[in-house]
Amino acid sequence: RKFLFVFCDGGWDPSFVFAPLFDNPNVNCESTATTREVNGLRFVDSPDRPSVSLFFESWAQDCLIINGIDHSTVAHDRGKRLLMTGLPQGPDDWGALIAANTTQSLTAPHLVVSGPTYVTYHPDSIVRIGKNGELSDLLFGSSSQSSAEDQSTVDLRTEDLISEYLKARSSQHHQANADPHAQLFAMNLGQTQTQLEDLIAQSSDINFMVNEGEFGYACNETFMGSATIAIDCFEAGLSRCAIVEDQGFCRMRWDSHGDITEQSWHYELLFEGLNQLMEALSTRYSPSGNRLSDEVTVVVCSELGRHPKLN
Repeated sequence: RKFLFVFCDGGWDPSFVFAPLFDNPNVNCESTATTREVNGLRFVDSPDRPSVSLFFESWAQDCLIINGIDHSTVAHDRGKRLLMTGLPQGPDDWGALIAANTTQSLTAPHLVVSGPTYVTYHPDSIVRIGKNGELSDLLFGSSSQSSAEDQSTVDLRTEDLISEYLKARSSQHHQANADPHAQLFAMNLGQTQTQLEDLIAQSSDINFMVNEGEFGYACNETFMGSATIAIDCFEAGLSRCAIVEDQGFCRMRWDSHGDITEQSWHYELLFEGLNQLMEALSTRYSPSGNRLSDEVTVVVCSELGRHPKLN
């Protein structure tokens, strides 16, 4: 299976959607909200969040809600690492591990569009888009960092010289039957060069720049501007995993503290995006000919919850 992680940055309040706790006096609940059940899934239904009901009415049969994971921390950084790796330090995250252990030959095994990532043992499984389109600059030489055309030419020529030096060094190690470290260097260099060439060849039709005019940057734009890049890579057979970040309404993040009404705005926009995402996955196909919705597991998560009662 393929995996798309949608990470809600800042810590959500599960009692707004995922945990209907109206009978618990220690939980703040909205007076206009009620408990609803669709296909065996119980959730909080509110007229302020119509996209939530629309989503579960369409996709509840394919959904699983997990509540009650205790991180024993209120620190965001620690919570993110625990959520994404299962331990407070050291290991790689779920996306990196899944991608590193795939039996397929993929040029961008785990695509990091945005959101947290933790990699120690499998850095070769990660491809980062970059916040300012750095991946496109690296692949196609259209560097947005250079203000002068002649400077771009110099930079590209410098890169060519470095590549020629590394290839020559690799060839010398191979011919001299050098020590294991040198052989590993030569092997990794060759794999990297092949991966780069494959990525350039296979991704020429993919726009790795987040479309600011359509999704993700104005108050009512969903995370789909980032997720579309991941869907394109799944469809092209480039990736097995990807992660995108949802920063909520007006990109305020989910870290609302006492302003709990913001949670409602964030959830409505999140589920609007999830509806768009599932519609896209159900109409796009993988190289195997299957609908992406049949192959992609979408994991929607946040690093923390909120305290259940204002304090």
